[in-house]
Amino acid sequence: AIADFTAAIRLSPRDADGYNFRGYAFYLKREYDRAIADFNHAIRFDPREGLFFSNRGLVWMAKKDDENALADFTDAIRLAPQSSMAYHNRGRLRSDYKHNYVGALADYDHAIGLNPQDAQAHNNRAWLLATGPDAKHRDGKKAMESASMACELTNWKDPTVIDTLAAAQAESGDFYSATK
Repeated sequence: AIADFTAAIRLSPRDADGYNFRGYAFYLKREYDRAIADFNHAIRFDPREGLFFSNRGLVWMAKKDDENALADFTDAIRLAPQSSMAYHNRGRLRSDYKHNYVGALADYDHAIGLNPQDAQAHNNRAWLLATGPDAKHRDGKKAMESASMACELTNWKDPTVIDTLAAAQAESGDFYSATK
């Protein structure tokens, strides 16, 4: 894929999509500096495409550069306010790295509002509601609703989602179902 995108870039060196796709391939290979360089090119050629910022934010998050990741996800939301993925990614960052659970839950809620079929946003929201380190942000009932939806959306085939349902059941006091 990288070779093909490189060839496409050679043919059309100002095509932002070519850089974006190649950058994402570098991200998947964990070649983060090369990915960032390509996303920078994509953004330079099309600075109004939120997806490019969101993808670069994923790389910053993988590099544990929370501030740049947060800035990119926020820019992605500003440019593409209907992107559930941008809200979902920012929610993950807020929860896992920034420990801003209120902000994370708001982002997950917004992502689900934009795309009720986003199983991962349901799962992440349920996990935070069931296992969050601060008890005041836990809500077993809401966690079970979200985890159940994530299980349905993944046809009960994703073990990480089923694991989240078990955590939600335990938080709700249904230890029998959680164990089962």
